[in-house]
Amino acid sequence: ILIQSVNQQGCAIFDTLQLFVKPQPVGFLQCTDSIICSQQQSLKVSVLKSFNPTLSTWKLSDGLETKTDSVWNKFYTQTGNYHLTLIASAPSGCADTSKLPFTVSPKPKAGFTTNHDTLCSRFDTLILTNTASIVGDSITKQLFAIGKTDTSTNNIISRTFSAPGKYPIYQFVGTTEGCFDTLSSIITVNESPSAAFHLLNNSICASEPFIVTGK
Repeated sequence: ILIQSVNQQGCAIFDTLQLFVKPQPVGFLQCTDSIICSQQQSLKVSVLKSFNPTLSTWKLSDGLETKTDSVWNKFYTQTGNYHLTLIASAPSGCADTSKLPFTVSPKPKAGFTTNHDTLCSRFDTLILTNTASIVGDSITKQLFAIGKTDTSTNNIISRTFSAPGKYPIYQFVGTTEGCFDTLSSIITVNESPSAAFHLLNNSICASEPFIVTGK
């Protein structure tokens, strides 16, 4: 840089100043989803290094831990709003930072009750009641499935079974953020006996015996 100084008499003096521009690392954070589900989905973030001077260091920190890696892959159990910070430092002392806000949403807890674990075919009625819960959000999707084909989105359903056997029951609950939970159970349906009888004679006289035989 050339510096010129002139006094009142018009005399001028010149001088030069050397300016050194040190390299500064530049990076960005890239993630697939900035809203994740607690205990279910990990936060996956990659560091994009657009300019990486020699011997630069790259650190990632969420305020809870720090990693010197180019990929951040972590599960979170506590819901809330967080920031992932990228700190890039060059040996020259120049540094760059980048922040990525993300949210950890609550996971719902599936749950249902049954009025029977064991039923009799044709006579007993199974009643399923949804008891799923969540803290800090709302459940927007609910599905019951009995076997592979019988499904319902109602919170309370009733079913009778014509055939004995073991029937699997599944429940799916989810939120608008895509967080979900599932629960399964098995009920046993026993075969009911069939009662029947036979009259030897439909018409009898007074004092004659009335005879009934079982089939």
